[in-house]
Amino acid sequence: MGEESSKNKKVKRETKNVNINVQKKGKVFNGNVNNFTVLPKLNCFYTNADQLFNKMSELIVRTRDNKPNIIGITEVKPKANRYKPSTAEYSIPEVGNYKMFEKNIKSDEGRGLLMYVDSNLEATEITMKTEFQENIFIK
Repeated sequence: MGEESSKNKKVKRETKNVNINVQKKGKVFNGNVNNFTVLPKLNCFYTNADQLFNKMSELIVRTRDNKPNIIGITEVKPKANRYKPSTAEYSIPEVGNYKMFEKNIKSDEGRGLLMYVDSNLEATEITMKTEFQENIFIK
């Protein structure tokens, strides 16, 4: 009642001119930055699931209640992998429109990572060269 559907919600952006004073490596920059975008609020949720598949109903309820813009989950897969859920089984369409990013969900490596980003936010996965293989970087 009186609540706006998350599908119809638009991220409002306020553009400002901001004066900044930044010191980096001994050099000071004083100046005006034009068109600095200020987002009203970014709500994030993170958990270490230690096997997410049997906790999906809790994730759906918490997501419905808190309406996070970004959800990060580590240790998605169980330690002993008897049944391997597909990536689609981790989708959460009943709570909103999220773009899902995954790492090691389809493979036998690692425990798996998931990141859900509200579709109202521009999000693309980027690849970073790291020695640690279980990571997700989103721009």
